Amino acid sequence: MAVGVDRSDEALQAVRYALQEARLRNCGLLLVHTYAASTQNAYFTVDDVESMHADGESVLEEAVAAVGEEPGPAVPITTLLRQGPAGMILADLSSRAQCIVVGRRNCGWGERLLTGSVSSRVSAKSECAVVTVPHGWDSNAATRGPVVVAIDGKSSSHAALLYAFRAADDRQADLVVLHAAPTGETKQGLADQDIDVAEVLAGWRSEYPDVAVTTSIVEMTATSACEDASRDGSLLVLGRSSDRHLLPWTRSVAHAVLKNARCPLVTVPLHDAVRRREPAAGAAQSFIIGTY
Repeated sequence: MAVGVDRSDEALQAVRYALQEARLRNCGLLLVHTYAASTQNAYFTVDDVESMHADGESVLEEAVAAVGEEPGPAVPITTLLRQGPAGMILADLSSRAQCIVVGRRNCGWGERLLTGSVSSRVSAKSECAVVTVPHGWDSNAATRGPVVVAIDGKSSSHAALLYAFRAADDRQADLVVLHAAPTGETKQGLADQDIDVAEVLAGWRSEYPDVAVTTSIVEMTATSACEDASRDGSLLVLGRSSDRHLLPWTRSVAHAVLKNARCPLVTVPLHDAVRRREPAAGAAQSFIIGTY
């Protein structure tokens, strides 16, 4: 599992989340720092770039020390320093990853308008699952609350359900399967949707008998239902289109929920159902950058 770091509090929160995940998955941590600078830009000299590189090495050294201070079993740690835009680098790394984790900075709309959101760009283009850790996330919260997975009934939910069941099983947590029904749905319509959800879950219950599963069918918009569920959940899992273009992502529920989710949010591409759990050779499986 790889972690992109800087000196922010959000980065430290993301590192703590990554460390918990690494222990659950029994893998090491790759600490990643990126800096965007080019000697072709008139505003940057060679000395400036060298200074940024040296500062990046210092950031990684501090991150290694911070991980070592966290209580619990130690995990193997390696570091990686890259020059370039964080979003692009993380998206490129996603083809070799089980998961990318990004921290969400608590910035105003003006800053987001000018700088964009790395978490949103990575979520839109990643080939693997992306976890966004919200500003103010409490690492102790990971041991409280259920894993929540939202399904819409219109597209394949296999990849999101697979991630959610595995996460609940790893954490020994309950699993809530959330479905938002249209406002004003008839009682018969709600009953039919309840049956449809039960049929989807039948095979999963037998495959994961130790996971306690409940269903929640609510009459509200999908965005509102997911945001409400994130207040009490320890993890919220949503599927997203496998299309890597930005437009489908900006119209998605996951994109809307990303800004206001209170717990870590996982967006899982539809094709991600068969990705392996074992660590792959070369780069680590998950990439985290903490401040966007």
